[in-house]
Amino acid sequence: MQTLTVPDIGDSSQIPVIEAPVRRGVTVALEQPALTLESGKATIDLPRAMAGTIRSVLPKKGAGYAR
Repeated sequence: MQTLTVPDIGDSSQIPVIEAPVRRGVTVALEQPALTLESGKATIDLPRAMAGTIRSVLPKKGAGYAR
């Protein structure tokens, strides 16, 4: 299982997930966007660091990520 690390994209304490373009069971390629996050200052796509099949996606679209 791979864990995505959220880079510093501003001084927000809650960074919402605005898009989760992958779903369980889908095969993904290296560098394919896994999640899109948005703070008051930036929007960032978190790319996959490895190829493989998605087993679960956490958090879901609309959820917030606390740094």
